[in-house]
Amino acid sequence: KQMKMLFNEASSAVELQLYFFPSVFQREITLENPYMLHFPFLNKQQLQVLKERFQAFLNGETQIVADEAFCNAVRSYYEVFLKSDRVARMVHSGGCSASDFRDVFKKNIEKRVRSLPEIDGLSKETVLSSWLAKYDAIYRGEEDLKLFFLSPPFFF
Repeated sequence: KQMKMLFNEASSAVELQLYFFPSVFQREITLENPYMLHFPFLNKQQLQVLKERFQAFLNGETQIVADEAFCNAVRSYYEVFLKSDRVARMVHSGGCSASDFRDVFKKNIEKRVRSLPEIDGLSKETVLSSWLAKYDAIYRGEEDLKLFFLSPPFFF
């Protein structure tokens, strides 16, 4: 009986620590540096540069090699999302970050990749990660390609 009581006390102490310490740690991170967990918000000039980079890719003016399916996904993203007035208004109001733009592209290509036929020896996850890497390269632009290969993905 005493052993069972000790076990219950120990397990409740562990449960309390699991609950308490991560929340304290999270609070410390957000109080110390609120920008650590968030990507910077885009402004109108950055949106214009982004549009120009994607247009340059679609015109074949970059050195990024891509198949037709990826080009169609980028064209759709450019025409439907980047050029929309709604996105321009959100950027103008300070409501869009680089991470938001990447998430929209990721959701778009996930739907497209699921509809593609299975290719022998190439998983759909591999295709997704390859397309996201190419997106990151387009997003950063030609002048930043060296940094792209030296730094972790999607840190703008």
